[in-house]
Amino acid sequence: ELRLLSRGTRFSDEGSTPTSMSSAQDSMKDLWSKVKTGASNAATSAQIAAEKAQLQAQIALLQNKTKAAKKDMGLQIYDAMAIGDQDEVARVFAEFKTQVDSLEAQISEKKGRIEVLDYQR
Repeated sequence: ELRLLSRGTRFSDEGSTPTSMSSAQDSMKDLWSKVKTGASNAATSAQIAAEKAQLQAQIALLQNKTKAAKKDMGLQIYDAMAIGDQDEVARVFAEFKTQVDSLEAQISEKKGRIEVLDYQR
């Protein structure tokens, strides 16, 4: 025997759980699952954005270091050229080229990581 309650919810004699409650619970579980997934996606997007911003700041710092190294090299080469010391010019250039190449490699690595992060979005 089924008893009719308000709003059309029925109870069976065998249990006290409304028959429509199961579908309502399923709907709530589905909704909660979607909320959790959305929150997780938002958190992941925020983490990606934060890492990307950090990488961009590091790139800017490395670019400034590259520019400063080239400026220092120019000053030292100028002084060596002013006195006609070609060996010193070559030595200074080789020293700074190694430094600049290292900085540029770090910049390229960070730009590559940004590309990976952009792909993950």
